[in-house]
Parts: sequence; structure tokens; C-alpha cells
Amino acid sequence: MNAKELQIGDLVDYRGKVIEVTSLYAKNGSNEVGFGDKEDIWVNGCVLNPIPLTPEILERLGFEWRAYAVCLSGEDICLVQCGDYWRAKPHQMSNDTICRIQYVHELQHLLRLCGIDKEITL
Repeated sequence: MNAKELQIGDLVDYRGKVIEVTSLYAKNGSNEVGFGDKEDIWVNGCVLNPIPLTPEILERLGFEWRAYAVCLSGEDICLVQCGDYWRAKPHQMSNDTICRIQYVHELQHLLRLCGIDKEITL
């Protein structure tokens, strides 16, 4: 992964463990991502993997199935599965697509952009 595509708080896979990004350094060709509770551990972003967004993860996060979409309870955001990605829509009946997402960190970005304060734990 590239550090430029991540934000502080994003969840990614590092050697089979879910980690939360706490620091980023992507200047002068660097691709460093930091994580850790007390002291940052720095790794090159290329050793990180995105976490695929699955229906099971969405259900654990409070999304509910409605007709053909999965919607976040109490919020106007719905996702429609299209092969290996999800189309984000402003609400269930809309044909508008806000964006396409495949991974948990992309869902986190979408929720932040929509002003939805939702803690994501895996």
C-alpha cells in the first residue's frame, strides 16, 4: 500500500493482524506508516495490505440489509455490492453513486467525508 492513500485511524492488515494507523510519512519518496499504542512502530507501506470489505464486516458494523442494499442504521448511506466492490449511495432509493469502495479503510474515508462518526473495530 502507499502511505498517501491512508489516513490516521485507518485499519489495515500487517502480517495477518489488524492495525490502526497512527502516523504517516510520505515525503521525499518515503512510504512509511506508523502504528502502536505507546510508541510508534514504523513499517514501509508496501508490507501492508488492505482489508477487504465483506458483507459480514458490514453487518458487524451495524449495516442492515434493505431490499438490494446494505444501509447504515440511522444514517443516509447505503452500499450496493457490484462484483468485487461496493457502490456507495446517499440513500437506498437513489441511483446516484458517491464512490466505489473495496476495503475497510475506504469505508472509513467515506464515513469521515459524510460526517458520520462511527468507530470501526474488527
